[in-house]
Amino acid sequence: MMSFLNSFEHLKNRKLTYIEHLKGVLSMSYSLTKANICLLIHGIYPPLFETTASGIIIELNEQLSTGSAKR
Repeated sequence: MMSFLNSFEHLKNRKLTYIEHLKGVLSMSYSLTKANICLLIHGIYPPLFETTASGIIIELNEQLSTGSAKR
C-alpha cells in the first residue's frame, strides 16, 4: 500500500496540482452519479434514458483516453 506522501507522485507524474486533480475527480464523480441515476430510472421504466448512461461513460472514457480529463 502506498504511503500518504508517496501518493502525490500520481499528481506529479500527470503534472497536476492537488486542486486541478480534485476538480477533475469531482467532475467525473458527478458524471458517474448522473449515469447511475439514469440507470436506476431506466431499470424501473425502460423507455426512459435508453442511451444516456452509456453516452456518459463513453464520453468519460474518451476524456480519460485522450488526457482531456486532466483539468
